[in-house]
Amino acid sequence: MPCGPIYSIDQTFADEQVKHLGIAKDVRTQNQKTITLVGQPVSLSRTPSGIVAPPPLMGEHTDEVLAEFGFGKDEISKLRADKTL
Repeated sequence: MPCGPIYSIDQTFADEQVKHLGIAKDVRTQNQKTITLVGQPVSLSRTPSGIVAPPPLMGEHTDEVLAEFGFGKDEISKLRADKTL
């Protein structure tokens, strides 16, 4: 059973093990801001991992998600006009 301390986010990134393993990864967002994310905790020599894209901006995929749930363009426009979204 794995065990260890329970950290806040800032404590997690300050942990010596996290630093040594290089788990914290800096990523540039769509608006050119740099954020630090948690990468993969396991390193594999033949199949290295990496963060290939930043997370989406808030609401970036809202229209697509609503469309998948059956909302039409007019309904989505009305939701935006009503400031529901």
